[in-house]
Amino acid sequence: MPEQPFEAEEAPLILFPFEVGKDPEASGGRFLWVPGASGGQGSAIEAKAFFLLRIPRAGQYFLWARVQTPTPEDDSFFIRLRQGKRELIPQTEWHTGVHPHWEWVPVELGKPGAEPQRTLELPAGVVMLEVMGREDGAKMDRLLLTAREGKPFALQ
Repeated sequence: MPEQPFEAEEAPLILFPFEVGKDPEASGGRFLWVPGASGGQGSAIEAKAFFLLRIPRAGQYFLWARVQTPTPEDDSFFIRLRQGKRELIPQTEWHTGVHPHWEWVPVELGKPGAEPQRTLELPAGVVMLEVMGREDGAKMDRLLLTAREGKPFALQ
């Protein structure tokens, strides 16, 4: 499986209040976010972005994202994975941690303080990745799905 990052703001379907923002430090100068003041308490679960992932063979995969999440109040999303009507991973919190500058971080699902789920057990075929806005102010630039554990070479 070639490791090819893809742009968050180029999702085939993006629902409001997600917006495409501009930042010269983001890949291609653009990113996806729910606008909000840094450190604010806003949420926007209705903000959704949908991506189709083509999985060449069933197995364990790891998802990475390039994010800018400047404060503890602006550092999380929700993630869901489905194949057809089958839910592979139900809506789950993804707490990125605080990253004031653009940085690649692994998607680790679950509540803070609990053992995070890093491995995604995915079937072969097309899988729908849904990213939802959990906190306004959290920004997402790019994503990458890989079968290799550890930071992929493409992100070095």
